[in-house]
Amino acid sequence: MNKISYYRDLLARFSKARVLVVGDIYLDENVYGVVTGVSLEAPIPIYEVHERKHNPGAAGNAACNIAALGAKTYMVGYVGDDVNADIVRKEFAVRNVDTSGLVVHPTRATNTYGKLRAGGFNIPTQEILRTDTPTPVFVEGNVEDQIIANIRARAKDVDAIVVTDQVKSVATRRVLDAVVECAKQHKLITVGDSRGRAGEFHGFDVMVPNDREAGIGSDIDVVDEETLNAAGKAYFINEPDAVNLWDWIDLVLGCAGLPPVTHSISAAAAWRIGSVLETAWKVLRLKGEPPMTRFVAAQ
Repeated sequence: MNKISYYRDLLARFSKARVLVVGDIYLDENVYGVVTGVSLEAPIPIYEVHERKHNPGAAGNAACNIAALGAKTYMVGYVGDDVNADIVRKEFAVRNVDTSGLVVHPTRATNTYGKLRAGGFNIPTQEILRTDTPTPVFVEGNVEDQIIANIRARAKDVDAIVVTDQVKSVATRRVLDAVVECAKQHKLITVGDSRGRAGEFHGFDVMVPNDREAGIGSDIDVVDEETLNAAGKAYFINEPDAVNLWDWIDLVLGCAGLPPVTHSISAAAAWRIGSVLETAWKVLRLKGEPPMTRFVAAQ
């Protein structure tokens, strides 16, 4: 079986998969605009907002990626009782992620991370400011109880549970123990991902840390392949040797039945095209997303 056939087979299996994602939920907000001058009240720039784009972040991003591959995806975590909670629910919905397992935290805001970008008509944008909500702490009390109850209620209907621990908020000791308990009871696969607590995920089938996270979790300073293997049995998801980016992109396109890339344009040109197409879509009130946007060009 060649690589394209192998990856097509893997992708096809996702349509039958059912996955429960548990963890910290963020609303990622990307704001695009231009600096039009300097304020008369203070020596700060005047930022004219042209566009806002939102998507679920942290564990929410993992859930959306799984759903995009075709799996039936359920999200369990918490949001605040605020406008941003409504936005993140909407963004989950358009990405086919079930949010019936979300818990409303009565005293916390919805975790939100923002990037403000500015640029001109004929140049790419650049970041000028980042915003963030206060770093959360572990949930407890009624919110923690509801999260555990939602995990148990949905475990019987899924094939795997993914726990993403990005800011040490949802993946408490009780939550992790409940996930392992449900996995044993219903014979589920468990996958964990943590920035700094990989060593706390006892009983999980698979952990997916990077080298730094593996070192933190095992208390080993990972500096080479030997110490990486000492930190845990390592499985590399990438190729053992350097891979040409365009060859890899062509492989992904091939899996989707699309032709390979044959031409390219500069980032500045892509940004200008995106700006023109976005304007056309707004003026003509066309449905869906333009084939090119400034957000895509900026990536």
